[in-house]
Amino acid sequence: YDGDVWMSEKRNDSWTRPRALAKPVNSSSGEDEPVISQDGQNVYYQSWSGNWQTLGGPYYSSELDGKRWKTPKALGGGINQMFVDSMARYHTYATDGMSVSPDQKTFIVAAGSDYDGNLDIYISKKKDGKWRYLKKSPISTAKDERSVFIAADGKTIYFASSGYGGKGGLDIFKAELHSDGTVDHIVNVGAPFNTHHDDYGFIVAGNGYEAYFVRDG
Repeated sequence: YDGDVWMSEKRNDSWTRPRALAKPVNSSSGEDEPVISQDGQNVYYQSWSGNWQTLGGPYYSSELDGKRWKTPKALGGGINQMFVDSMARYHTYATDGMSVSPDQKTFIVAAGSDYDGNLDIYISKKKDGKWRYLKKSPISTAKDERSVFIAADGKTIYFASSGYGGKGGLDIFKAELHSDGTVDHIVNVGAPFNTHHDDYGFIVAGNGYEAYFVRDG
């Protein structure tokens, strides 16, 4: 499970050959779920490197200094504490998609006790420089929610769910996120994005003109 964070740049409508980010971002312990800030100067990601519980993980950020990524900083706070508590309770824990808002003050993740089971969406707000304890969002259902993404406007979110009906399996939905963490106006994005296969991992470019997603099948 030793994943690494990779990057590719779009030049003249073509993507360059992907390359792995060098240390200190990538390690031998598995990095995942990268999110780039709107200005391209910060990368947020998951890592289980070392003793993540006491280091403040499993989520970190690194700032770009020229062409070099600085030593990562753990997000810590209530994000770290929720994962520490969950690991103590379930002895294992899983995630499937994380996102950080453009102002870098809202953190959302799909998480649960079993990767192959039903995951839920959790939200944390950054206040006074610290992340609050992750709380389950009311957008979660008794079924499966995954791959949440916050759009460039800071209030539109996209996520995959099997709990709201649809064409079958995981479908892509969008909703409106409010400053107090509540979510409403949940809408299935419909065809051609959703099919009877699993459709998920939906992200939209900052200019709003391009979207990328995963289709299983």
